[in-house]
Amino acid sequence: MKNTLSVMHIDDFQKYAKRKTILWLIGIYASNVILALFISIFYFLFESKTDAFNNFMIFFRTITLALTGFAFFVTYRKALDKAKYLIFLILFINLMMYIYMPNKDFVIAVSTFTVTVIIIEDFFSSFFTNTKFTIIFGCLGGILLNGYAFYLVQFVSRTTNINYEILFVMNYLIVFISIFNVSSSAGKNRFTKYLSQLIYMDMKTGLHNEREFEHQLKIAINNKEPFYILSLHFSNLSFLNKRFTYRIVQHEYLNCIQDIKKIMSTTAESYKLEGPLIAFIIKENLHDIEDIQNKIHQINSSCNKNLKDNKQNKHMALNWLGTRFPDDGHSSEKLISNLYHLKDIESYPIGGIQWYDQDAYYKMKRQINLEKDLISAIENEGLEIALQPQFDLNKNTLHGVEVLARWTHKEHGIVSPVEFIPIVEQLNLAEKFTNCILDLSKKALLHIEANHIQIEQIAVNIIASNISDGSIITMIKNWPNLLELEITESTLMELNERAKATLSLLKEKGFSIAIDDFGTGFSNLEYLHALDVGYLKVDKKFIDSMMTSEKALKLVEALMSMAHTLNIKVIAEGVETKMQYDILKSLNCDIIQGYYYAKPMSVDAFIERFKPI
Repeated sequence: MKNTLSVMHIDDFQKYAKRKTILWLIGIYASNVILALFISIFYFLFESKTDAFNNFMIFFRTITLALTGFAFFVTYRKALDKAKYLIFLILFINLMMYIYMPNKDFVIAVSTFTVTVIIIEDFFSSFFTNTKFTIIFGCLGGILLNGYAFYLVQFVSRTTNINYEILFVMNYLIVFISIFNVSSSAGKNRFTKYLSQLIYMDMKTGLHNEREFEHQLKIAINNKEPFYILSLHFSNLSFLNKRFTYRIVQHEYLNCIQDIKKIMSTTAESYKLEGPLIAFIIKENLHDIEDIQNKIHQINSSCNKNLKDNKQNKHMALNWLGTRFPDDGHSSEKLISNLYHLKDIESYPIGGIQWYDQDAYYKMKRQINLEKDLISAIENEGLEIALQPQFDLNKNTLHGVEVLARWTHKEHGIVSPVEFIPIVEQLNLAEKFTNCILDLSKKALLHIEANHIQIEQIAVNIIASNISDGSIITMIKNWPNLLELEITESTLMELNERAKATLSLLKEKGFSIAIDDFGTGFSNLEYLHALDVGYLKVDKKFIDSMMTSEKALKLVEALMSMAHTLNIKVIAEGVETKMQYDILKSLNCDIIQGYYYAKPMSVDAFIERFKPI
């Protein structure tokens, strides 16, 4: 337990401390009852076997001891509500015993009664931490103590002589002890309340923070009743802070928070989560979607009204996010992560709620995993390559190979280049990635040449940024001229002047340049001439379409005719059937690649297939 106290919610800690305190008080009280019962039994056995008063005391002390033992048991089992009523019953019996049957030694009676009242106050303070309640009960306890002392004075005045000064001194003493006890309890309650505010309140907004939100969320989950979690994300707050002065934006932001708190006060408590995110827990059986939409409309109108300025428009973008229990998750961690996942989406419904979607969550989770692990794969040789053989239709021989990047993720399996290449560009890993593929390609080429396999070209796809920044020149400075650099048609359209110069320099150094996926974009034909492109690769879509469409067939024929006019060779991608092969051969296509000739394969498989006998 000592190791877990620091992570307890303060409510849970108070329950834990309350239980420990009550167990100690019960133990002290039980030891007192046992001692009193032992004395009573001893007196009964050896002094007066016929004393009805003593028999009565033995009976009630026995009952009290049994109830005390049971109270200790239920408290130990954490059933504090049951223990509360048992303890109050025990103390009530104890008070009645002293009120109606005071001891012959009145000073002891006053002392015992005082201790009992103070114990009751401690029990009340353990169960009820409200300061006002503690003070009220302390005042009642003081009145009770004075009344009991007065009762004893009146009682003994009719029975025997007594030193009244002692009783008065005892009376004042016990009253001050009671006042001190009540003051101590009230101070403890105030400190607990202040500590709770420090820990579970966001000091800037005055709202409960994420710790309290998670605690209340667990309570709601334990009730096992459906509920919504709504969240309001101030998506452009950082932008406004940059555009306008921070103090002005924060002032209006805090005004907006107060309006939100006021509007939602009858519906749900408002919680401030990490970042500009406000959350609400709304019971499903109390508020339907229409009610929620009305609240959203009120908040949007109020905040937009506050954020208008005579000089400049400081419109604050309010995006509403929503998730459900139990449909979207069964734990507080999962439900909160849903909100943070929704916060990162790019588009929101105007004036409505963006509800959590499980499929979108898994896509985002996959994206995050791939981004994290791709860096490691590039830096630690976690990528592989496959070789796609190319066949020369004129010579009826192996022409070369296209290098295809491959990545097998430990969790998601084989990841398509269509998915991970954009990640490479987003994370600015283009140079590292291209270097990695070029290194693997060079090793493959050395292995191929060592096995006496003759190829004219080894084609490697180059990312646009490698050309734009000129880094490709350094990467391939030690490569032989049979390296063919493939760039997509879309990349060709985006080339800047520096990129054009880079491609021209590569051509001067003897490297071939191929335009990949030709025909899918709108290339400037002037580039084909200006850059002295060596190869055009006709996209697989056209190869498939020409089998069923006369227009597609004529388009493929026209592309080949144009390329040959410019002295550019044509490579047909995705050739899979004999009929496609025959048509392409009749159209004077230069090179084909695809499943009809050979599937992509590992370097070892390539060598085993094409190694000379």
